[in-house]
This record gives sequence, structure tokens and C-alpha cells, in this order.
Amino acid sequence: MTTPLVNASKHDGVLVLELNHPPANTYSYEMMRELDAHILDARMDDSVHILILTGAPPPPDSKKATGFFCAGADIEMPQKSALLQVQRGAVTIRSGARRPGLRPGGSIPGR
Repeated sequence: MTTPLVNASKHDGVLVLELNHPPANTYSYEMMRELDAHILDARMDDSVHILILTGAPPPPDSKKATGFFCAGADIEMPQKSALLQVQRGAVTIRSGARRPGLRPGGSIPGR
């Protein structure tokens, strides 16, 4: 069983969602899916009136005393997402690689 990347706790109408991906709480495709599921559950739960999003503190054995709310995207996310698509039998693989001669947005130089 894998450790959840988003911990959820609910008390008195307040749902606390804690990003838990040490050491910097970087987000990934898997974390976004977990976060989306918790937010959808909260939207459908009439007892939830407040949602708090926070980052997990650094592990107790961490050499750095600072914690992050979220340091941004996991830099390995594009490769991991492409691998997930292959494992699920997807026909196409999306990656951050660009074809030579194309500008960002897909336009062809000189046009």
C-alpha cells in the first residue's frame, strides 16, 4: 500500500487537506488526482463549510528545519506521466520534447 500524497481530516465543518510529499511537497499527477478527489468529496458533503490547504511539515529526521507549503511541480512528473500512459496501454505518449523547427504553441517559423 502506498502512502497518500494528500492527508485529509475533517472536524466541525472544516476539512484540512495536507500535501504530503517530502521533502518539498512537490506536486505530481498522482497528487493532483488525490487532491481533486478530496475537493470533489468536500463539494458534495453538506457538512464541510471551510477547506484549508496546507503543506506537511518536514520529517523529524530532516536536516533542514524549513518546511514548504508546496515547492511546485515534481521535475520528474512529465517522465512519470508518460510512463503511466504506457503502463495503461495508451496509444500516444505525451512528453515535454519539442519537434525541431516549431515554436512554442506549434507555429512554424516564417509563417
